[in-house]
Amino acid sequence: MRKKDKFRSGIEGYVFGMSFWAVVHAAVLIVLSLFIYPYKMYLSAAMIGAAIVLFAIEQFLIMLARKSINAYLKTLSFCIDSESRRAVVNLPVPSFAASMSGKIVWYNDRFESTLGLKSCIGKPVSEILKDVQITRFAESSAEALYDITFGERDYNVIGHRADPPSDASGLPSVIIFYLIDRTDYNRLNIKFQNEKTVQCIIMIDNYDEALSDMPDSRHRSVTGEIEQALSSWVNEYNGVLLEYEKDKFFAFFEAENFRKIADSKFSVLTDVRNIGNEHKIPVTLSIGVGLGGEGIAQNDDLARVALDMALGRGGDQAVVNDGGAFNFYGAKSGDVEKRTRVKVRVVSHALRDLIDQSDRVIIMGHKRADMDCIGAAAGLYRAVVNRGRKAYVPVNRHNCSAPELIKMFEASPEYDGMFISGEQAEDLYDDNTLVIVVDTHRPSMVENPSLLEMATKNKNVVLIDHHRKGQEFISNLILSYHEPYASSTCEMVVEILQYIQEKERLTKIEATALYAGMFMDTKGFTMRTGVRTFDAASYLRRMGVDTVDVKRMFRSDLKGYVKKSQVVGNAEIYRDLIAISSFRGDKEDSSLIAAQAADELLNINNIEASFVAAITDNKIVVSGRSLGMINVQIVLEKLGGGGHQNIAGAQFENVTIVEVIKNLKEAIDEAVQFD
Repeated sequence: MRKKDKFRSGIEGYVFGMSFWAVVHAAVLIVLSLFIYPYKMYLSAAMIGAAIVLFAIEQFLIMLARKSINAYLKTLSFCIDSESRRAVVNLPVPSFAASMSGKIVWYNDRFESTLGLKSCIGKPVSEILKDVQITRFAESSAEALYDITFGERDYNVIGHRADPPSDASGLPSVIIFYLIDRTDYNRLNIKFQNEKTVQCIIMIDNYDEALSDMPDSRHRSVTGEIEQALSSWVNEYNGVLLEYEKDKFFAFFEAENFRKIADSKFSVLTDVRNIGNEHKIPVTLSIGVGLGGEGIAQNDDLARVALDMALGRGGDQAVVNDGGAFNFYGAKSGDVEKRTRVKVRVVSHALRDLIDQSDRVIIMGHKRADMDCIGAAAGLYRAVVNRGRKAYVPVNRHNCSAPELIKMFEASPEYDGMFISGEQAEDLYDDNTLVIVVDTHRPSMVENPSLLEMATKNKNVVLIDHHRKGQEFISNLILSYHEPYASSTCEMVVEILQYIQEKERLTKIEATALYAGMFMDTKGFTMRTGVRTFDAASYLRRMGVDTVDVKRMFRSDLKGYVKKSQVVGNAEIYRDLIAISSFRGDKEDSSLIAAQAADELLNINNIEASFVAAITDNKIVVSGRSLGMINVQIVLEKLGGGGHQNIAGAQFENVTIVEVIKNLKEAIDEAVQFD
C-alpha cells in the first residue's frame, strides 16, 4: 500500500489494523493448538510458543511502523517541499500540525519538551489546548491568533491552514500551529502598567466661605487637620502630595497603589467630611483623577477635566477619568449653597449683551418638558422680549409633562407664537440666532438635537442648568451658567432676571410658571432649598403669584391617586432602607405617577430612598428619590440615567421589568455602602 493511501485511510486506522491482525494471528494459532492438544500435545505446545513469538515480532514491527509513520509525518512531505520541511522541523518555537478533524498529526521536538508532553499523535487538540478552535479553519485559510496559558507560561498560538500542492491530489489540508512564549513580555507589561503614574488634583470645596464664619485663630487649626488627613492618606498608598495653592493640591500615585485607593472608594473623602462635621463647617473635597494617558501631560489634562466634572456635580466626590470613561466615588453630601451673587451678576450682564447682539433667540429645554423647563423658558422669554428681540420656545405639546402651563400661556394673546415645534425652530435658525438651552446639559436630551448641533458649530449656545454634571455635556458653549447647588433652573432664571432687567416686571403668568417650576423641583419647598431659593420665591410672590393656583396644578385625579396608592402598597423593602415598586401605566401619566409614588414612599419610616418603575408598551421609566443619605443619581447613572443626589431618573427600552429591577438592585449594591 502506498504512503498516500496509508495517510488517506488515516494514521489511527493503519496502526489499529496492524495491531488487530497481530492479535488475530496469535489467536488463530492458539485456537488450533487447543484443537490438536488431545492428539498432539507436543505439537500444540510448539504452536502456542510460535504464536507468542509471532505476536512479539508483530508488536516489534508495529513499533517500528509507528516510528516510521511519525518520522514520515514530521517531514510534512505531503504539503511542503524539502527546504520548507527542514525549516519547519527545526523551528526554535514549539510547533504542531493538526488534521481538519482536530487531531494532532505532527509536532516538533520543541513542542514535546516545552509542554512536557509525549505521544501526542492522534490526540485531539482540544484536550491539550482547550481554547484553540479547529472549526475556525474549516472555510477560511486566514491566520488565527489565540492567547492561552499552559502551566505557568503564557503563549500566543498562531495557526493557519496549509493546503497540499496542486499535484498532490487527494491529500487533505492540515493546520500548522506555532506557540510564541509571551510570559516574560506579559510580566514586564504588568510591571510597566503597575508603575504608571496616576495624577490627582485635589480641591477643598468652599474653602473661603467655609472658613469665613470662623475666627482667624482657628483657620490654621482646621486647615492643618485637613492637610494632615490628606498627607496620611497619600503616605498610606506611597504617593507624593504637593500643595500649589491654599486650597488645591497635586497627588501622584503608582497605578498598582491607586487601584487600592479605588477599592477603598477614596476614604479621604469621609475623613475630611468628618473634620467639617466636627467643626460644624461645610468643608469637603473634590478630586479629579487622570490615568491611562500617554504621559504625565495627558494625565494632567484628564485630571483637570475630571475635577471640573466633580465640581459640576456638587463636589464632595472623586471622579476618575480614564481617557473619556468616568467613574464616580463619594458624593454623600448635599450641594452647598453659595452666598455670593457675583457670578450670577456677571452671567446676567454677559447674557444681556448676547441677546442685544442677536436677531432672535430660541429658548430650548429638554424632551418631555416639565414645569421647571417651561417656567425657566418663560422667564427668559420675558427678558428677551424686553430687550426688543423675538423669542421662541420649541416644545412638543404631545409629549410634555407641563400641559397646564402651556395652555395657560396660549390662552393669552400676548404669547401668540411663543411655542413652536422643533422643526419650526430649526427653520428659523441662522447665524444671528442665539440658542439658550435650559434645564439640561445633555445634547441627546434637548428638544431638537439637530438645532443644537448647528448652533454649537457657530458657538451660539448659552447653557443654564442646575443638574449635576454627567459624562455627556454640551460642548463649544459661548456662555455657561451651571450651578448644581440651585434648587431649580427657575431659581437661577429668577436671579438672572433681577440683574438683566432694569425696571421691567414679570407678568403674573410668567411669575406663576417660574414659581411652579421651583415648587415642583423642591417638592413644595421641602427638598434642596436654601436662602436663595426663598429669596427667589419671595421675588415671584411680589410679582403677583397666587400660591393656591400653583397648588391646584399639582393635584391628581381620583384614578391617579388610587394608582399611586397601589404602587405604594406593592413596594418591596430592599436592604431595610430602600423601597422599590413597579406598575403598568398609561403612556400619558406613567412618569408622573412614578414620580409621585416615589415621593410618597419617602414618607414611610426608615426609608431613605425609593425607586419606582413605570411600565409602558415600549419602555420602562424609573424615578428615584432620596432624603439625602443615599445618592440616587449615582445609582441611576450606572443604568444610563442621571439627575440629582435626591432626584434622578432613567429610561429603558427593549427590556423586561424583571431585568430592570435586577440591574437596579445590582447598581444599588455597587453604589451604596451599607453598614
